[in-house]
Amino acid sequence: ANGYRVGLYTSPHLHDLRERFVIDGTPIDADTFAETVARLLPSLHAVPDVGFPEATTLLGLAYFEARAVDVAVIETHLGGRYDPTNITRPSVSVITTLGYDHTELLGHTLAEIAWHKAGILKAGVPAVSAPQPAEAVAVLRAEAESVGAPLMLWGEDAHYQAHPPTRSGQTITLDDGRTFETALLGGHQAANLAAALGALETLHRYGRVTLDDARTREGLRAVRWEGRLEVIDRAPLTVLDGAHNPESAVALRDAVGALFPEKPLVLVYASKASKDIAAILGDL
Repeated sequence: ANGYRVGLYTSPHLHDLRERFVIDGTPIDADTFAETVARLLPSLHAVPDVGFPEATTLLGLAYFEARAVDVAVIETHLGGRYDPTNITRPSVSVITTLGYDHTELLGHTLAEIAWHKAGILKAGVPAVSAPQPAEAVAVLRAEAESVGAPLMLWGEDAHYQAHPPTRSGQTITLDDGRTFETALLGGHQAANLAAALGALETLHRYGRVTLDDARTREGLRAVRWEGRLEVIDRAPLTVLDGAHNPESAVALRDAVGALFPEKPLVLVYASKASKDIAAILGDL
């Protein structure tokens, strides 16, 4: 919305692999995808046992380079420290609220999980974190100090006020009185909105982008994200959500209770066997 060409690399995809490689809201087209894969195959074949995350990361970075994006938003697959996306040197590092997920790989305590997440912090690269549990804060602070990464933690170094969630989105007010609203539903989106705004403000402060609050607000109101409290029908009201760990199950439960309190609820649930199904269904 501020006039930049933006590449977005995310995982997982929901319907089509090409959803992982997006520029200005449009996924990579099939022909360009095939051409890029063909161009990179010799490099991929040259590495023994190269994995799917490495292949898709290379594809995304090569695509964004070829299209000369101004900004690339690169999401880790899981963890961070040993993730293939960690080959990049970002302009700002962002850590969203931590929870218990991928515990078979990242550990069974928040401190262990935070250690993996903090692995994306780099010397001289500013970092922004959403509010975190105390156990995670200590690890993030220690890692940031160890590598020399300036860290701004929402809830400690800066504050925001979350407004009650509505069916049109989630609003927060910052310390300086400015108000921003995202179209994404649920009170948990307040922390995500703060993290995104913190990243934008950091890029602006370090001279990487020039921002206009009116344009930023326009962009935030236009955000759509499939599978996150996504209303796909209104008669009857049908909502899709990808909650797959206890923390996201609580966020879903709280959001549905706040946004649709008058509705009788029918839950259809499916999961991979590796998830903590008992805890998730207990919360729901």
